[in-house]
Amino acid sequence: MKNTRSRWSRLAMIVLSLAVVAVFSVPTVFADGNGSMLLDFTTSHGEKVEGAPFDLYKVADLDKDGKVTTVAETFTPYADQIKALEPIKDPKSTGAGEWTKAAALLADYVTIQNIKPMATEKTKANGTTAFGGLADGRYLVVGKPVEK
Repeated sequence: MKNTRSRWSRLAMIVLSLAVVAVFSVPTVFADGNGSMLLDFTTSHGEKVEGAPFDLYKVADLDKDGKVTTVAETFTPYADQIKALEPIKDPKSTGAGEWTKAAALLADYVTIQNIKPMATEKTKANGTTAFGGLADGRYLVVGKPVEK
């Protein structure tokens, strides 16, 4: 059981870091409520995963320059860490590691505190799912275990 949990924790960190990087480094961050996020869940063997649930949490609001203006009340215990994250353009840059650490920390926090997500979506047969109607902000995406 511990090995399965550990495997999912690593997967969650990877998915979270990629989702966070994708959301915060592209123009849809500044979307006036029309932004969207597309997730593609593919195994290391290239298999698309259908039915994988992902939870979405809004962590903070951003100004037009991408700086945090308000941290969501739920995440105020981590406001300093959230505000310190700089938007990154290249997921291979050194800043990506900080996003991965923050995503893992916040994913553990929402699990321990039993925080309800703002939305939950499952992947389709092609392994993708999307969250739409997103306002400017920083978001956390947490994947849940899937049984095959």
